[in-house]
Amino acid sequence: MKKLLALLLALMMVLTLTLVSCNKDKENEDSSDDLDFNFEDPTNKPTDENGSDKATDENGDKETDASDFTATSGKAYILHPVKVRETAKLSSKASVGVAAWGAEVDRLETNGTWTKIKFKDSTTGTEKTGYVLDEILTGDKKQVTLVKLETPVAATINGLGTKTDGTPYTLNVRTTPWNCSKSEEYANVNVLANISNEKYQIKDGDAVEKLGTTEDGKWVWISFTKTVDGVETVEYGFCSVDFVKVEGEEPPVQEPDNTPTVNPEPII
Repeated sequence: MKKLLALLLALMMVLTLTLVSCNKDKENEDSSDDLDFNFEDPTNKPTDENGSDKATDENGDKETDASDFTATSGKAYILHPVKVRETAKLSSKASVGVAAWGAEVDRLETNGTWTKIKFKDSTTGTEKTGYVLDEILTGDKKQVTLVKLETPVAATINGLGTKTDGTPYTLNVRTTPWNCSKSEEYANVNVLANISNEKYQIKDGDAVEKLGTTEDGKWVWISFTKTVDGVETVEYGFCSVDFVKVEGEEPPVQEPDNTPTVNPEPII
């Protein structure tokens, strides 16, 4: 009888150990499976130090939340050819198309830094929507309307002055009539002259030809000759009206048929 009880007790102990081992293996299996899933609340957005629900990407660029934008309306004009971005982020390299200089666009919404626009793609002619920085837009059509002269007028550059060491200042001719030097994002992006190379700059006393002015009267479109590696070439660009002194009287302002086209490269 004692041997039978001992045998039953031994069987119960083996069965108990087996069940415990099975449960432990099951727990380990479940725990391992949990590592493959993210059970965090998907509505719990990351926040910045100010409690904002906007995160930053790997470039330190602040994500733009849709709630930041408010509907707007009205026409605007492009100050320089620009690749319109797919998203309202500085780090966004994806573009939806190119808006040409002077192109009329529709404002759709804005957050004070970025504006969503509807525009005609200058490469395909189709209407698209995308984002540009506010600073690339102007509400003044006269700023991007070029009034050309029927006949070029001889002029000289004057009024730049000299530096404290007596050397003359040089003028960086621009591809479009826009003072982008005040821009943090597009500083000097539309300067025709290579800032580090004097052969691409003009200075007081240099002869130029005045080809026209913007309708707001602030910018002059000129042609000038530059010498690069011993070869003379003619370039075209804009500079402030303050520095172009016309020799003689100007002819009536008319639209010519044979004036070179302004076609700068789009900025990113």
